[in-house]
Amino acid sequence: YALRIHNNHNRYYLQGETKYISRAACPGAFIPEAELEGIVSDGNGIKSMAYSLDAGKEFFDVKVANDKKTNSSEFKFSIDTKKLTDGPAVIWFKATDLQGSVGYYSFLCFIDNTNPEVNIVSPVDKAIENGVFTVVGSAKDAIGIKSLSWEFNGQTGDFEIVPGNNYWAKEFTSKEVLKSGKFIITAVDTAGNITKQERAITINSELDKPSVKI
Repeated sequence: YALRIHNNHNRYYLQGETKYISRAACPGAFIPEAELEGIVSDGNGIKSMAYSLDAGKEFFDVKVANDKKTNSSEFKFSIDTKKLTDGPAVIWFKATDLQGSVGYYSFLCFIDNTNPEVNIVSPVDKAIENGVFTVVGSAKDAIGIKSLSWEFNGQTGDFEIVPGNNYWAKEFTSKEVLKSGKFIITAVDTAGNITKQERAITINSELDKPSVKI
């Protein structure tokens, strides 16, 4: 096979040989309505093709049309991954050539329909801050975080993704913060699932000024 996998966000390319059982790991994850495209080929020509999501117990036919010049056929079909359990999944392909010989191909991918988990630890809800404060929180995902960004009063930025470290922190100074606002943290995982968390932050600039008593 020359198998091409893609969803709404990424494209991946895999190659193997017809009539050999092989396994390849998908470098990303599938989200709802993942679409698979590819080419199945054989020297004798292709008669039919099917795929299975339950370890070969039930196969579903895929429409193919053999190209006599190349003895190959393109295929394309969609999978509703919401019917599958999140985590590793093996998709089995079965192709039959015009002589009746059958070849199998197994493809390991990851089903990910779960949004990243994002928490804002500090400041706590309804807290009043002076002009200098730090927003602290965490972001994690079973498959992996692709991007993590923040927004506050028109300012934006991105956090560096460090494997194994789920925590993030953004410090603000009195020069940057002039008024109260809503801090928004956005996490996107490798499958394209998105989570946003918001925290209203009240600023009292008077708290940042020195006090004098006589």
